Amino acid sequence: MRIQCPHCGTGYQIDESRILPQGSPTRCKKCQARFLIRKKTMSKEQHELIQSEKQKVAERKPSGTEAHPKKAADDVRKGEDEFSFQEQLVEQHLAQNDQNAAAKILFELIVKYSKKRNFGKAEALRDKLYTVAPMALNEIVKSGEIIEEEKCQSMDQKHLERWAKMYGLLDSDEINELYFAMKTETFRAGQAVYRQGQYNPNLYFVQEGRLKVVYLDRRNQGEIFLKELRSSHVANIDPFFSSTVSTATLIAISEAKLTYLEKGLLSKWEEKFPSLETKLYKFCQTQSRVGDLVKKAGVNLRAHPRVRTSLKAMIQLIDNKGKAVKDPLRVSLHDISAGGLCYIIRLNTKDMARQLLGHHLIMQTVYSSSKGKQTIQQKGRIVAINMHPFGEASVHVQFENLLDQKVVDAIALTSPGL
Repeated sequence: MRIQCPHCGTGYQIDESRILPQGSPTRCKKCQARFLIRKKTMSKEQHELIQSEKQKVAERKPSGTEAHPKKAADDVRKGEDEFSFQEQLVEQHLAQNDQNAAAKILFELIVKYSKKRNFGKAEALRDKLYTVAPMALNEIVKSGEIIEEEKCQSMDQKHLERWAKMYGLLDSDEINELYFAMKTETFRAGQAVYRQGQYNPNLYFVQEGRLKVVYLDRRNQGEIFLKELRSSHVANIDPFFSSTVSTATLIAISEAKLTYLEKGLLSKWEEKFPSLETKLYKFCQTQSRVGDLVKKAGVNLRAHPRVRTSLKAMIQLIDNKGKAVKDPLRVSLHDISAGGLCYIIRLNTKDMARQLLGHHLIMQTVYSSSKGKQTIQQKGRIVAINMHPFGEASVHVQFENLLDQKVVDAIALTSPGL
């Protein structure tokens, strides 16, 4: 039987027959720490669970026919899944208020999930261990060390070297969090990663392959090439860090492997890793921004000139079927153009801004002209939200259909000095 010192991690092979039923004390040959070892025997509850699962598998076999040998073997293996049994035993021990037994099994599960590189599950079980058995300090500390050790051993060194400038800004805990939060996706040649005007808040890191950033000039209906991205480039920075749709389209030129972070991580990091977002943003600032690339190409992102205004307007959010959602809101417009408008509201959190992004709405306002009071009603979609100090936010709306430029000019005449 192989045992491991819970203090220094040194492993030993011992004769299991010499271990007493209640456990035997021993001393680590390396660090001299004393600890208790027990036989790894199957408990009565675990045996009963195994027999129960076997019975369920037997009952699922078709009557009068023999199950396929491989399928039967798979069913038995699933029925005897050790992890599932042990997690059920944890709940039984907790129901019996036996925290020590639950802590022991939780620790074993954490080790096993860590060895299998299932760190999400291992960390969830460690959180549970801390909650249900807060006095099991040895298991809590050691399990954390085991998870971190397995994480370090599983990291792709080429990936770490490729992104050394980014990881160099982080401490060890932030490195682990960022590395294991990344998901991987492969795109075939010609496939779009995201498209201009669509809401995709993921932050992409190019690992392999070639991609191109292109901008569709809607006035001339022409596609403008902005930049080619290769390994070590980052894409879709603005939608990830702020609330906005993608300004350009990213298309794979060859088969490309990308890793990405989901925007929801930012909320998670606010409490556990409060500096991580700032450090990651600092690194992304070294990359080319799409807005700068578009300007460099000689294209004006604002297809229609905007005029400042202080008109009051009613905003009604609607769903995809045009049905009103929530109560209408009275706002002050900041500016308006033939293509859209901007209004100011109060938002307390970034999450509120993310929830609004992409929503359709109906805007209604009244302006003065030579013919008297005139009413405007336009449908649009929220394409960007910028947070400002003191809880204010500017909401940018793109109209579904262009507003008559004569109306915009009339509004400009009634807003002198703005």
